[in-house]
Amino acid sequence: MAYLPEPPATVEAGPNIAAPAPDNMWLPGSWMWQQNRYVWRPGFWASAQPNWDWVPSHYVWVPRGYVFVDGYWDYSIDRRSVLFAPVYFSEGAYNRQGFSYCYQGIDWQNSHPEL
Repeated sequence: MAYLPEPPATVEAGPNIAAPAPDNMWLPGSWMWQQNRYVWRPGFWASAQPNWDWVPSHYVWVPRGYVFVDGYWDYSIDRRSVLFAPVYFSEGAYNRQGFSYCYQGIDWQNSHPEL
């Protein structure tokens, strides 16, 4: 895993040409780390995947820097069973004798009735 410096702000402006087919969707561009610097990877049109959601490329901050997550197709929200939910522990918490962590879960439907 590579820990990177903070990426620049996006320069994504959306598509500059019409979709080549009615079932195409725009996948936005993103900054890529190459040869010790950021370079822009432009967006592009791709065939939509029915019943799937596109999660664009993005960077996630972690205490050591930023981690790149490439774009991917994921289940739609109503078909997902697990959400990525990072947990932060203060320094030294996990070094304490007897420390343990157990995720208790979230009742997604009841905690977000508006969805």
